[in-house]
Amino acid sequence: MKPNKIIITGGIATGKSAASSYIKTLGYPLWDADEVAKMALEPGEKPYDCVVKHFSKDILLQDGTINRKKLANIIFSSNEKRKVLNDCTHPWIYQKLDCWIKKQQKPLLFLDIPLYYETSQEIDGEVWLIDAQEDIQMNRLIARNGLTKKEALARICAQMPMEAKREKADVIIDNSGSLEDLYLSIHQHLQERGEHSCKP
Repeated sequence: MKPNKIIITGGIATGKSAASSYIKTLGYPLWDADEVAKMALEPGEKPYDCVVKHFSKDILLQDGTINRKKLANIIFSSNEKRKVLNDCTHPWIYQKLDCWIKKQQKPLLFLDIPLYYETSQEIDGEVWLIDAQEDIQMNRLIARNGLTKKEALARICAQMPMEAKREKADVIIDNSGSLEDLYLSIHQHLQERGEHSCKP
């Protein structure tokens, strides 16, 4: 019997990580696409070679690692270059996901995939969208990443509009308020599924 899967997604700085961190404390297995994406850009990995080939060694630091801030500035200024990066990394990332799923034993798995709707991959599961008002999203991003308003807006606009994601999602969890409100919403949706904490 295949495990049930819930995909956690949202927009940049809407609070996906906060939701996922809390879900992990409840004992559910959770796969983090961002963490795997960071591994993809490490020297020696296949996506690293692909990225360096397409963006040149100008994106490398002296120790041979990728200058992630420089790469981010490049891809957030060009849809075409962002697609090149995704083409280099996404197949590898989803291959890692398939391997992870096969190893899991519990009946319910959570997959934290921030760019789920921006990729061409479809997963058989329920999608939970972590949502937030755009002004809150903007302020969080500026505070978290030390960006200018223009830089923050470029990152928000590089993703699918939240309105379009709301139309696609199975469950919308508003995270415009406090963490306590977010946790309560998560519990409510778990209870609706007949779920409780996986903690023993």
